[in-house]
Amino acid sequence: MQFSYICRNALLMKIYFFFPAFCIPLFAFGDNPIDTSYIKIFKERFNIVGEIYSKSVEFSIKPFTKTDSIDLREIKYKPNVRSYFGISAYYKGWGGGFSVNISNSKRNDSLYGKTQYWDYRLALRWRKFGTTGYIRYYKGFYLDAPDRFDTTWNGGAYPNRGDMEFTAMGLNAYYLFNSEKFSMQAALSQSEKQKHTAGSFLLSSDFQLSLVRADSSLIPLCDEKNYYEMQGFNEMLSSSLSLTLGYARNFVLGKKKNSYICPMLFIGPGIQQKKMKVEKGYVNDNSSFFKTNFKLAFGRNASVVYYGMIFDADSNFMSAEYINFKTVVLLVDFFIGYRFG
Repeated sequence: MQFSYICRNALLMKIYFFFPAFCIPLFAFGDNPIDTSYIKIFKERFNIVGEIYSKSVEFSIKPFTKTDSIDLREIKYKPNVRSYFGISAYYKGWGGGFSVNISNSKRNDSLYGKTQYWDYRLALRWRKFGTTGYIRYYKGFYLDAPDRFDTTWNGGAYPNRGDMEFTAMGLNAYYLFNSEKFSMQAALSQSEKQKHTAGSFLLSSDFQLSLVRADSSLIPLCDEKNYYEMQGFNEMLSSSLSLTLGYARNFVLGKKKNSYICPMLFIGPGIQQKKMKVEKGYVNDNSSFFKTNFKLAFGRNASVVYYGMIFDADSNFMSAEYINFKTVVLLVDFFIGYRFG
């Protein structure tokens, strides 16, 4: 049933998505000169990078009811995840690596429960065009701020939903308008260097299939009355497409112009098709939603040693009958690299 639901609506997805996401490369792989007074391309063939990073996803639910007391009672589920240490090696931009989890980098299982998860992505970047494919799975979430729903809760173990699962797969593509003076590689992969402050507008498209499900309602019993026809909500299959406009600016700092800070913000609309399982059966909903993505990259990009941090927060604000949904995917990555050869 879930597969046929996706297939029945596939035509609209293809029309909407193929133009911005897959026609973008037609404009991206042409003659793309750069202004060498703004961008330096590193010629070193070898790179070794060490990093500490963490990824997680949050899922929240909120009723349409507009009162102060209800607004404060947002139902938010979070996973209990570890941080990782990884080492990678590259030759002429191609390579690979491995990672291991960092002990004691997650919260106590007895208080927050256990989360099973994997989260992978592959990013490719060219002068004007970039794309990222991803697939992620999380099982086991805890209820944040449980005292909002249970006045007797005064600490101790958080309500845990070991049965709650979140699965998502998707593809993102972006087009860079000012590739002559602004380098995305300098901000995110350090294969280039931004020599002077510059910025650019970007166009981004994102396609995603996702599934949230649990064995029983994800709405605390005390709040079921606020959700009307959505009472007993425990599953949502969704397909979404979005088109966002963004702006990024890399500020070059210091006398030697080796330091940088680069904020990026994407905002735009999307369309989503949802099939939700509730107490009375299934609810189908086709609606628009609002997407934001904020990235912040900063560090030092010298000729041999470079280091820094990348923060990435991707948010989707979705609505359906009597209910609002929000997902937030977070990435925090600290890195240090050495280039030679």
